[in-house]
Amino acid sequence: MKCTRRQVLIGFFGLAAGGGIATRFALHKGPPKPKVWPALPFPPTETRALLAALDHVLPGATDAGVQDHIAWWIANDRYIALVAKELQEGATALDRVSQELHKKAFADGATEQKDAVFKQLVTGKVKTETFDGQRFMDRLVLLVMEGYLGDPKYGGNRDRVGWNFIGFKPCWWAPRVGSGGAHDHAHMGHE
Repeated sequence: MKCTRRQVLIGFFGLAAGGGIATRFALHKGPPKPKVWPALPFPPTETRALLAALDHVLPGATDAGVQDHIAWWIANDRYIALVAKELQEGATALDRVSQELHKKAFADGATEQKDAVFKQLVTGKVKTETFDGQRFMDRLVLLVMEGYLGDPKYGGNRDRVGWNFIGFKPCWWAPRVGSGGAHDHAHMGHE
């Protein structure tokens, strides 16, 4: 088989580029660095109450990184950044109501005591001009579900614990554009 000079040069450049890419991957091989998520932007007392509330809504929520999910969205989305004030007020309200009912911080309460605090907020008994306990609880539950079941690239669902819990398997394939037309993606997960 006879090759033109152009074909030989293209082949050599292709090999050189491929070797450079392979070398680059080989040099950077090793365990991936863990992602550092932003911290919740609240004082320690409010953060502690909020973390306890996340785990009371769904046990294991903080192990799944729900707080990282919330912190990521606060840091990266203007709308959720506005919600941060409500979350901080809610954490303060949790501690205030817990002190009124049980003479202890929300995070230090037993399960039944935390239930009683949640009930005060859910039933609308905790409300001011700037804070609505019922709306806070709705948002808290929504954020826990999003953080537990959402895409791990946003900080939550650590090690895909939420997806494993519900049996969700993310789709690994992508349809190919090209010669095969509509049948290129017919294998969708079947091996």
